[in-house]
Amino acid sequence: MADSIDILKKLALQVRNASSAGENTAERVGRTLVGILELIGKANIDELAKYFIRKDKEDETEYIVKFLSGIEFGQFVSGLLGTGGAVQIDDDGCSHAEFDYLTIRKVALFIELIIQEAKHVGGMLIVSPSGMTISKVEETDTAYRCYFERTDGDRTLQNQFTVGTQARRQTFNLTNQAYYWRLVTEVGDDYVDLSKTDCDTGSTIPLAGDELVGLGHRTDKTRQSAIIISAFGTDSPSIKYYQGIDSYNLVDKAVKMDYYDPVSGRFKSVTYGDTYVGAKDGSTYMKYDQENGVEVKGVLHIENGSTGAGNIKDLPEEVQKAAEFAVKVGGVNLLLNSGFTGNYETEELEADTMLEEESELYSKALLHWSGVATVQEDIESASGRSAVIGSLSQSVNLIPDETYVISYKAKGEELAVSCGDYNVAQPLTSEYVRYTHRFTFTGTGVFLVSGTATVCDLQLERGTIATDWSQSPQDNDKSMSEFQTLKYLADAIKNGSVDILGGLILANVIQLGNYKDGVLQKVTAILSGIYNDDDDVAFASGGDMEKAIYTVMKYKDNPSYQPTEEELLHMAKAVITHGGRSIFNDVIIRGYVYAIGGRFLGDIEAKTLQLGITTNEDEETCDGACVYFSNLGLLPELQEGRCREIKMIVPLVTRLLVTYRFKGENDNVKIAINGNYLDRGIEFTASGSGGSAFLLVGTTYNNETIWSVFSLNDTAKEILNTMLPE
Repeated sequence: MADSIDILKKLALQVRNASSAGENTAERVGRTLVGILELIGKANIDELAKYFIRKDKEDETEYIVKFLSGIEFGQFVSGLLGTGGAVQIDDDGCSHAEFDYLTIRKVALFIELIIQEAKHVGGMLIVSPSGMTISKVEETDTAYRCYFERTDGDRTLQNQFTVGTQARRQTFNLTNQAYYWRLVTEVGDDYVDLSKTDCDTGSTIPLAGDELVGLGHRTDKTRQSAIIISAFGTDSPSIKYYQGIDSYNLVDKAVKMDYYDPVSGRFKSVTYGDTYVGAKDGSTYMKYDQENGVEVKGVLHIENGSTGAGNIKDLPEEVQKAAEFAVKVGGVNLLLNSGFTGNYETEELEADTMLEEESELYSKALLHWSGVATVQEDIESASGRSAVIGSLSQSVNLIPDETYVISYKAKGEELAVSCGDYNVAQPLTSEYVRYTHRFTFTGTGVFLVSGTATVCDLQLERGTIATDWSQSPQDNDKSMSEFQTLKYLADAIKNGSVDILGGLILANVIQLGNYKDGVLQKVTAILSGIYNDDDDVAFASGGDMEKAIYTVMKYKDNPSYQPTEEELLHMAKAVITHGGRSIFNDVIIRGYVYAIGGRFLGDIEAKTLQLGITTNEDEETCDGACVYFSNLGLLPELQEGRCREIKMIVPLVTRLLVTYRFKGENDNVKIAINGNYLDRGIEFTASGSGGSAFLLVGTTYNNETIWSVFSLNDTAKEILNTMLPE
């Protein structure tokens, strides 16, 4: 068999060392493989057993077998209640053996022997570095000298106490109770001295037969820890782990507690120290340490009602989008010209304006910014541009104590970001990374970035979740409407056509205006059939397509938007979108208006105004509502700085005297008759006949809500009477 192995080795080497093309033929490789298979087929267990120790039955060898890391027997579990056995080698090369039973037939040599016993615990078992049973006590001037039997004839025990140890004795459920906790001031081979004066309050005198344990140490931190297993107390049975015991007080020294809670009737486990729970290989775990907090690796299931997502940094994009339903999302960029694109308008120069080589005459890239930076084209930026800084700052108008989030992409060395009193130094990498910072605003409204970095997609939003970059609504939309107009007209010219079938005209876009001498002097109205979405213009007048698009863009996301005088110059007078939104300067309606709801920012003037009971979705009376007395309910507490007005009418359905009550929803709401603040109370009862009218005005003052109740005069009552049906 040895010859066959040598032949196969030579064949295998020929295959491995072949270097010429075609040298390893199929015949050569196949012959080698067939030879290996034949050799394996000829081999038998007895032949192989000469070289390998068998695993399917008992075996032996006359040579030494080395186990470099150790060997385990059975299902090995370490500890007093463990199973199996083992001999292990640690990193220092020291061997550790652990067995249930060990029989030495002749002689056992022990350099050091420490005897530990497992005992029944009826009171308390303290696991600590030192312990002894007192055999006799001698009294000195300053201490009680407590001796212990160092040997029983066969065994010699070491003194485990050191100077500075706090020695404790305590008994439970005995006729003669004993308790003392005293400082060890001196140690000998077979004794310890317990201080007479340095001891816990109420300490008794040591006696022979006392079980003495070390519980804490004044200076040695390695002896300030202990485990107490207790069958005594309201929370027993319990196992408590202590650290830092350097006095006669265990308060706040427990770092781990496993105990029975008699109130809830449940077992509880509390850990204040560093903790690891998980797989040995670290594939999944939950880890806590006092410096870095909690770390979880693995699948985490979060139930409904969980909170705090707004405090998480660097959320994945998909998690951010899901979190928008649970946390505050601003979505409005408060930074002007954050894309460094300018306003797409030319500069208006004065006669004495001095021009330099670097002067920008069109769409200044650093408009609204102060500082030093170079703007460059950048395909990785959402706006197409980035800024290499120095430093850039911009004034912002933010709400004190409100939450904001800053987001940006940056690369370089380091970027300092500040806004008001908040500031952070962000280390960077050589590639773009998106960063977010959340803060509560205080201080002066100045946003600042500085450092050695390239930044883009800067965004400052109100809320806790950073959204995708977008320009500020206050940035110039006029240029965008110009581009959109060109797109409309180009689409109509390129793809459109006009067909006239009798009185029917089919066209994409019809522009109307002052047409003279074959030239359209000015476009004043548009009809457009181009539809991409509901915001596309269907009809506009008092302006061209550019003004119509600009108008729609301003009101698109905010129907209550109030344009400036400058913006009105660039808006059409009337616009109707394909989605049905109508934007007019003035509306005159001779018939009825039917609407689900509405909002009026000015005065309403009407010959007859019949108001029903108006409530919001929480069934609370709305600001300025007119209500019947039976629906007034409790007057609400208002937030600081809020003011509300309610008009109350006693209906004309009765001419009898009606009693009604004004009362707040809690004791912090006060009622002041005719606005008399000094005569306010928590409740006011009055009466009135049908047609009586009252005005209620709610304000806040000195952390109170004051509802002032004013009775309207007879003239006002007569007017109200004419407004209500008979």
